[in-house]
Amino acid sequence: MIAEADKQLIGPIAAFIGARLQHVLPPYNSRFVGPVSTISIDQYKDKFAAVRIYCTLADPDLVQAKALGIVAIADDAFKAACLKHDAIFYRRCHLDMVKLVPHLRDAICSQADYYELLFENVAALNAWLDQLAVPDPQVTNKFEHFFRRYHVDSVDKLRQLLASFYIPR
Repeated sequence: MIAEADKQLIGPIAAFIGARLQHVLPPYNSRFVGPVSTISIDQYKDKFAAVRIYCTLADPDLVQAKALGIVAIADDAFKAACLKHDAIFYRRCHLDMVKLVPHLRDAICSQADYYELLFENVAALNAWLDQLAVPDPQVTNKFEHFFRRYHVDSVDKLRQLLASFYIPR
């Protein structure tokens, strides 16, 4: 149960995370000018006392726009690099907010679009993937969504890719 005072923080937390995910660096802050990620944000809000940020990592249009200044066409390697950067950045944005208000971790992370990126560590991620792998007669392929999302074709490749996003902080 979330205290009433904490419920009032959920919307602003969503706004802060959403804004940070699509932040644009001004020229005086960095030698790189432009968006810090290729994450597109569709919406962010408080939904039933949980942070909800509807977004897409390595959005194809944003990846191509970023590629224009670097390469002619965003090839698979460039897209993979954008996805990795975005996944790490997504994780950092959420977990930095958890550091600020640790008692709201569940409200910040439990309803995330990319929940699989927000475990404490790789061991916790792997435990979740193991639980997901338990057969369920009601669901034919629990991993299909993740295979499409991350462009992999096996649970082992998914596990390896997701673990690569869990860099030490």
